[in-house]
Amino acid sequence: ENMMRRRQALTSVVPMGAPVIPYTFPLVPGFPSQYQQIVRDAMAFWEQRTCAKFRLAGPSDVNAIVFKHNDRGCWSQVGRVRNQRQTLSLEAPKCMSVTLAAHELSHAFGTLHVQSRGDRDQWSLPTQPT
Repeated sequence: ENMMRRRQALTSVVPMGAPVIPYTFPLVPGFPSQYQQIVRDAMAFWEQRTCAKFRLAGPSDVNAIVFKHNDRGCWSQVGRVRNQRQTLSLEAPKCMSVTLAAHELSHAFGTLHVQSRGDRDQWSLPTQPT
């Protein structure tokens, strides 16, 4: 089965359901306001370049992205997780930049790194030891 599609996206994952994507920040422990602004700036990056829009999740939003700052590492599941909230980790302070937050949001949308693409050998060159 070919799970790859053009532009680094998987066909076996569920798309986020654009154009409106619910999100939330955990209440305990609190997500500091300066970190929330970084996440909102990353969302604005995608809103300006795609049809995706973001809104704060309500209690009935089962498929919301939950931003966490106290987990280890910068990561997100690839694509939407069915029928549950999806964690996107931005470990503070090392992952708190608009660039990294936008990068992890792209994984939540379903995109992969270049080295994971089926056509990677056409576009990337391995480094040679000197």
